[in-house]
Amino acid sequence: DLKISQLTVTSTQRVSDIFEIISSKIEEKNQIQSQVELEEELVEPKLLSARNITLIRNDKNKNIDLEQYFVLGDINSNPYLMQNDILKFAYKDRIVGIYGGILNEGEIEYIEGDNLNNIIELAGGFSSNADKNYIEITRFSNDGNASKIILNSTDDIKNFKINEFDHIYVRKIQNYKLQELITIEG
Repeated sequence: DLKISQLTVTSTQRVSDIFEIISSKIEEKNQIQSQVELEEELVEPKLLSARNITLIRNDKNKNIDLEQYFVLGDINSNPYLMQNDILKFAYKDRIVGIYGGILNEGEIEYIEGDNLNNIIELAGGFSSNADKNYIEITRFSNDGNASKIILNSTDDIKNFKINEFDHIYVRKIQNYKLQELITIEG
């Protein structure tokens, strides 16, 4: 594991600056490790979590979610660093998948307490052809069984709690703004 016990920073640096420094060091380590392990069993590279950072300031813990800053521009989610601050970083280990009528489909890191609205915002929001009144969530239990949950109200989006490894599908409106063109020649 990569261990950086102390890093000297200035008061003009933010949490995101340190995140970038440590991410690049982890990426370097992963590249070296993958070259060594070509003949051996390939190990999944570890990725630094941008959503699960702990800032310890004056003996108080504050959770930092840099994705709120990177994606949504929330400046409060990327504070300046002060003397004697301690940052604790974790690796990504839990995800949810979001697909369909979303601007940026794919996997998003899950943190405890996420709700559906937050995940949709982190995925860039709804696409123009999204059916906001039909969202299907496939939830996997510990024994491997899956259950489907259908949300058909925009009110449900704000209050619905997401679990790790949920698979979210936002239905697209069929034939949305479909244009039929006719060509007349002669």
